[in-house]
Amino acid sequence: MPSRVTLKLTPHKVLRDTEILEIFVNGVFCATLTPDHEQGAVRLISAHIENSSTKEGLPSGVTFNDGRGSPIPVPFLSVRFRPRPYRIKEGELVPETVQ
Repeated sequence: MPSRVTLKLTPHKVLRDTEILEIFVNGVFCATLTPDHEQGAVRLISAHIENSSTKEGLPSGVTFNDGRGSPIPVPFLSVRFRPRPYRIKEGELVPETVQ
């Protein structure tokens, strides 16, 4: 069965004049999309992105599509999440074993 992705627009907890987008997969919080005002960009923040590296240097859960050959030729990124418990150990994210 395909995963259900839902989005929730909410105020930033620190910067009250900024809204963020929370991303849920099957009802589980997975990521936040926030503005990066310094870079004039957006940040996708998540501890749940599939994270084995690829030749291109992106996590395996992130793919880039240049849009060529699609009906609307606009580049996009696809991000696959794998929600699971984790802990931070010595400055690194360490996924917990799920029983």
